[in-house]
Amino acid sequence: MVTTVGQPPALVAYIVADTAGSLIGKLEAKTTRSGAGGLHDAGRNIDLPSPESLIHEAIARQSHRRFLPAPAELPKIGHLLASIRAFEMPGTPLKKALYPSAGGIYPVQTYILVREGRIEGLSAGWYRHHPAEHRLEFLKDVSQEQIDAIAGKSDDIVGQCAFLVVFTGRKAAMARSYGEKSRDFCLLEAGHMAQVMMLHAPRLDIGLCAAGGADLSAMASALATEAEEEPLYVLAGGTIDPAWSTQWQASAQMRGETLSERLRAFLAAKLPAYMVPREFVIMDRLPLSANGKVDRKALPAPGTRARNAVAPATASEAALLAIWHELLANDNAGVEDNFFEAGGDSLTIMQLLSRIRQEFSVHLTLAQLFGVTTVKAQSELLGSLSPSVSDAVETGISPVVAGASVNDLSESDVDRMLEQLLSSQKD
Repeated sequence: MVTTVGQPPALVAYIVADTAGSLIGKLEAKTTRSGAGGLHDAGRNIDLPSPESLIHEAIARQSHRRFLPAPAELPKIGHLLASIRAFEMPGTPLKKALYPSAGGIYPVQTYILVREGRIEGLSAGWYRHHPAEHRLEFLKDVSQEQIDAIAGKSDDIVGQCAFLVVFTGRKAAMARSYGEKSRDFCLLEAGHMAQVMMLHAPRLDIGLCAAGGADLSAMASALATEAEEEPLYVLAGGTIDPAWSTQWQASAQMRGETLSERLRAFLAAKLPAYMVPREFVIMDRLPLSANGKVDRKALPAPGTRARNAVAPATASEAALLAIWHELLANDNAGVEDNFFEAGGDSLTIMQLLSRIRQEFSVHLTLAQLFGVTTVKAQSELLGSLSPSVSDAVETGISPVVAGASVNDLSESDVDRMLEQLLSSQKD
């Protein structure tokens, strides 16, 4: 809720976490995807060996949602595109690539949208990659208006990337062999190509990220593709710091910023300056009047909330606050401070959930924890919960190493934690 306060009037936003909305939904969705969740214990399990080096490869292959402003080097772009080129095979006129293609037809075409000054030696515009000759063909210029239209819901990624890789499928090439499944096989091939590129990109200090919100219709219009050639999949890319490939960036990008700072930065990129709230007040719930409407008179005035940390009054609050300080690396939080405002994010709240379950031996769900974002409220909730068995086997949660940093978690670690932490909510 946004309202005006004071004279001269200033915008203030009152924020309540959506405990049943997009974030919880996204976390729960991870547990139902193939290969991760939805598998039931059949009673006999066989542990398989796994090379320790794979975790480093998983971290290196991560998606990057931020890029350095430095232009990418053309030789590195060439090496990246070489990973999806077609190689001549001795003794045969057929060509072979590093990825599979149904029937060896290779119907997916690759286009590159280059932004002004972001790839050395290339002017802004659309290019087509010829996989057999391994060369780029300039097609047409591109305007900022076109880029904005193409970005769609992925404007946060596209807005800072150096280039876009667009995979299109020529369905007619597949129709004779695969009929109505032609598009499906084109999509599979585009996915294979994207994966090969993402495996090679870290070696070149290039970051890639799927731009799932990009407007494919706008791309088709910009490229003026024929009806049988359909844009399928988009990768945003740019130069990255080599160190980014050694540390999982999903949480590192948010560390050090409070929720208010992240909201303010997000809105500043979307709205005129005068429409960005001056202050954000994080609340567990909005006060309501007798008729169910927001009671504006009961809203806390900005700046009146305690700035000095409130000390714990009970042993439970003291234990919870100690966990907060450890996970947030912030000793300034008090029992009335909001977890997210103090620097917490979706990853640290998962760690918090795990620690609370271990140290308090209670059956606490992620949705419940999202509904109580202060130490005081969490302590009161814990007092109302029934105890759970102390053995971690009940919930399947692996202990979180006390000194571990969220930054040290790999993408697979987080997926495993999400599955474990949310699985109990389905019981």
